[in-house]
Amino acid sequence: MEARKLLADLGYYTDSLWSIEDVTDHYKCTDEEAYEVLRMVLSDAYIKSVIRKAIHMASEQLNLEQI
Repeated sequence: MEARKLLADLGYYTDSLWSIEDVTDHYKCTDEEAYEVLRMVLSDAYIKSVIRKAIHMASEQLNLEQI
């Protein structure tokens, strides 16, 4: 996919992308509602803090120097 390659070339991690199908495959909802679910989840402060903590832990495991 050209879009995914472009994003990867710009430094974005694209190996795992979320889709409205991740919601609609499990819940009765419109595409718009599914998109809103993803927006709510992926912009949640707790989720962001868990990801930041996981990035920190993985960086420590790889012995990366923090700046």
